[in-house]
Amino acid sequence: MDNDNGDVLTKLISKSTNFLLINNPKATSMGVLFGVFLCNLGKSVLKYLEINFELSYWICMPLTIVLFNIPNLFRKHDINPEIETMMNYVKKAQKEGNFTASEKRQQWRNVVETINKSISIENNSKNQLEYSEEDKQIPIV
Repeated sequence: MDNDNGDVLTKLISKSTNFLLINNPKATSMGVLFGVFLCNLGKSVLKYLEINFELSYWICMPLTIVLFNIPNLFRKHDINPEIETMMNYVKKAQKEGNFTASEKRQQWRNVVETINKSISIENNSKNQLEYSEEDKQIPIV
C-alpha cells in the first residue's frame, strides 16, 4: 500500500469515527441498539417463515447506524457570523500578503483565542443569569 493511500485512508477513518462517535453519539448508539433489535427480530421472522437465511449483526448494525445518522449528514451547522468574518479576513490577508509560516500560524492562533474568549464570556454571562434567576426563587423566611 502506498503511503499516500494510507494517509487518505487514515484521514477517512478518523473523520468517520469522529462524526459517528463524537458529533453524533446519540444517533450512533440508537443505530446500534436498533440494529441488534432488527437483527433479532429478523432472525425470528425468518425462522418462523422457515426461510434458510443467516442474518448477521454485521449487516444490520451498519445499516441502521447509517440510517440513524442520515439527518446529521445533511444538516449544516451554523457558524457565528462574526467568527466567519474573522476567518474570511485572515484567509484573504494570507492570500494577498507575504507572510511566513509562523506568522500565518500566529494569525490563526489569534482568531482561535478571540473565539475562546468570546465563548467563555458567553458562558460566564449565562451562568450569572442562571444564578440570578435561582436567587429570585429562594423564599426569604
